[in-house]
Amino acid sequence: MDEANLLLTPVTQQEIKEAFFDINDDSAPGPDGYSSAFYKNAWPVIGMEVCSAVSEFFQSSKMLKQVNTTLLVLIPKVQLPSSVSDFRPIACCNVIYKAIAKILVRRMQQVLHLLIDSSQNAFVPGRSIADNVLLAQELLSGYNVSKMPLRCTIKVDIQKAYDSVCWDFLLEGLRIFNFPQQFIVWIDQCISTVAYSVNFNGGIHGFFKGSRGLRQGDPLSPYLFVIVMELWHVLLKLSVQNSDTFSYHWKCKELGIINLCFADDVLIFCAGTHQSVSLIKDSLSTFAAMAGLHVNPNKSQIILSKSVRTGRQHLINLMGFREGNLPIKYLGVPLVASRLTIEDCKPLLHKIDSRLAGWSHHSFSMAGRVQILKSVISSLHVYWSSVFLLPKAVINAIENRMRTFLWQGSSGRGIAKVSWAQICKPIAEGGLGFQRVLLMNQALMMKQLWRLLQRDTQSIWVAWVLQFRLRNTTLWTSNSASASWCWKKLIKLSNIMLPGLEFQGRWNWPSVTDFDIQEIVAGLPLIHPNQPDSIRWKSRDGKFSTAAALKMLQPPSAAVRFQWLGVNWRRDTTWASKRWRGKHLLNAAARTMLSSLVYNIWIERNRRRFSSIASTAEIVARNTAVGCCGGPIAAPAVGGLLAAGRSCC
Repeated sequence: MDEANLLLTPVTQQEIKEAFFDINDDSAPGPDGYSSAFYKNAWPVIGMEVCSAVSEFFQSSKMLKQVNTTLLVLIPKVQLPSSVSDFRPIACCNVIYKAIAKILVRRMQQVLHLLIDSSQNAFVPGRSIADNVLLAQELLSGYNVSKMPLRCTIKVDIQKAYDSVCWDFLLEGLRIFNFPQQFIVWIDQCISTVAYSVNFNGGIHGFFKGSRGLRQGDPLSPYLFVIVMELWHVLLKLSVQNSDTFSYHWKCKELGIINLCFADDVLIFCAGTHQSVSLIKDSLSTFAAMAGLHVNPNKSQIILSKSVRTGRQHLINLMGFREGNLPIKYLGVPLVASRLTIEDCKPLLHKIDSRLAGWSHHSFSMAGRVQILKSVISSLHVYWSSVFLLPKAVINAIENRMRTFLWQGSSGRGIAKVSWAQICKPIAEGGLGFQRVLLMNQALMMKQLWRLLQRDTQSIWVAWVLQFRLRNTTLWTSNSASASWCWKKLIKLSNIMLPGLEFQGRWNWPSVTDFDIQEIVAGLPLIHPNQPDSIRWKSRDGKFSTAAALKMLQPPSAAVRFQWLGVNWRRDTTWASKRWRGKHLLNAAARTMLSSLVYNIWIERNRRRFSSIASTAEIVARNTAVGCCGGPIAAPAVGGLLAAGRSCC
């Protein structure tokens, strides 16, 4: 079945149900007031009628206006908004419409990778935002060096990107990409039959039809916008191919790299010459006239390398943008010319500080602070750790903040009672299960190296590295003396990664001390010439994962001496309750004994905590036995269990 038929496959009831159940329960409802949780809970009653209504749209290609009405909620983009432009309009669509849109999205996802150039990485399955950052960082490396080729990078900010898209341009683009006419009609019905009301200050105002733009909050919008940006990429590429004066950016010509896009975050690369910059400007103007997407000159920047001396101001005036200086912010992280410093990472540290400051006024217990650090703070640096190998000073600063919050909390007083290294051990080894920032950073960056080793065909960064960094060489033999700081860090990391890899397709050499070299060679099996060599991770399935990398970086230590510290009570009690769920007499007795044991441990804890009265393990065992069977029959068994834990102290 070809891609066109795949897009037009008849919609099934199972597909409709999955679309509804894929919508988050916490998503804001549309004008009809029904949330996705309502549809899920009432599905046994209304499921058939809902499926019939959705199927009717795909059969008739007509969207009811009641289904496509939308509430616009204005979300402030700044702390003190003073104008309409300071608000972001978020569309709250009806759940039935969202389900229709999700069905269309799932079908589009299966063909997008065939249509969208590798320079775009947003919303295309199998692609990563890290490619944009990693490649942009490589291309901007050395901008502070005067003895380099003339280079220019343009950071484009599109004004009201989603809200300004011309529908006719989008639909024509779908035809250019050979989408089936029936599918285009479905898309047209989704975007052109919308009607809006504005939710402002608690009231609903107005009712008006839309004439352009894509809704932020519509599941379809991100994917349609990617297609719009791909049309611009095609126009730009055609302009470059038809030009005799355009010059590519340094190390971009071989792969034809002109731009990097992640939704509306755009970087354009060219040589720092008048002809090249002029072509870029004309392309942006043409695109604005056709698609309705205009560049915001106040937020856009032109970055010129230090080697551009003559005509520098002329290029700035030609684009009409302000001159930017590295580091610049791109996709939430800084792009630098030389190396990343703690000064460049201050936005990350400030983000952590602001989160901790919001909780500093709450009297959380130690257990509460542990959960906050695990679930929130530890995840704040994950994105940065996925695209950079963070400086040691930044890693220490993050862990210092975590350690201070753990031991001091809201009081601002207290000292560390256990070393941070001990706290970061797994629970089974006596720690609290925190991950060291350094190890997490290394494991996340190993994922980028793994994609490189696997020669990820969808990654433009992998293609660039193979072209310019690893041509006729490998990670472990490449010369990185003149490479960027980022690449040098990755080369060092590859040596740390090496113990986790195993190579298929090579000989396993026996010890030379045992045999003569001729005997060794004679006894080697022949490598199959028709099978390419491959690299596997040392795991059951041979695939890399961040968890497997962390396990390699932090091998398990000896078990804790006091076994009870290694017990995960929630996990073990949940397992026991499921294991002893049956009606058999032994299962009932086991459940009773477990309940009595937990209850008596809780009572003993309260006595020690509030009354400073401590009982022996034998007394707790006796009380447990009395509670579960009315007598001391089971006391020896429970006592032996508690004594086993006590003997490990």
